[in-house]
Amino acid sequence: MRLLGSCDVRPGAPGTRMFRAWRYWARNVRGWPLVAVAVATFFLVLGGLLVALTRTVPWGSVLLIATGLAVPLALFPGKVAALYPYAVELDEGKGLRFYSALGDIYLPIEQVKGVRWSWVYGGWVVALKRRYGLLGGFLIHFAWGGQGRELARAIEQELARKGGP
Repeated sequence: MRLLGSCDVRPGAPGTRMFRAWRYWARNVRGWPLVAVAVATFFLVLGGLLVALTRTVPWGSVLLIATGLAVPLALFPGKVAALYPYAVELDEGKGLRFYSALGDIYLPIEQVKGVRWSWVYGGWVVALKRRYGLLGGFLIHFAWGGQGRELARAIEQELARKGGP
C-alpha cells in the first residue's frame, strides 16, 4: 500500500523516483488554469459591456479587455500554467519530468540552474538556465510538505553529482 503524497519507485524504472504533492494541492493545481480562463472571459465580457453601455472606450474597459486577452496567452502558449507542478519524476543522472496542468515537461538535469527556498514564493524555486516559453522555473510550494523538502534535496544532489552550481 502506498501512502498518498509519498515518494515511490516505479516498477521497471530503476533509478527513477516519483515525488507527489498532497491530493488536495494536486486538485487545486489542475483546476487553477480553468479558473483563470473563466476570470479572463468574465473580464472580456465586462469590458465589452462597458464599451457597449457607455458608447465610448473608457480606460477601465481597455484594461479589462487587455487582461482578458493576456491571461490565456500567458498561461497556455507562454506555459505559465506549468509553474506549479503536482508531481515530479526524477531520473537519476538524466533529468526531471514535471507534471502540471498542461501535461508533463521533461528537462535534462543540465537545464536546471539550481534549487533554493524562497519565503516570497512560499516554497522551493527550481530555476532553469534558459526560459521554457515564459516559464523561468518551477515552484514546489510548501503545501507539498515533506515531499517538497525531499525533492529539493534530491535535485540538489543531482546537480552536485553533475557538477552544477
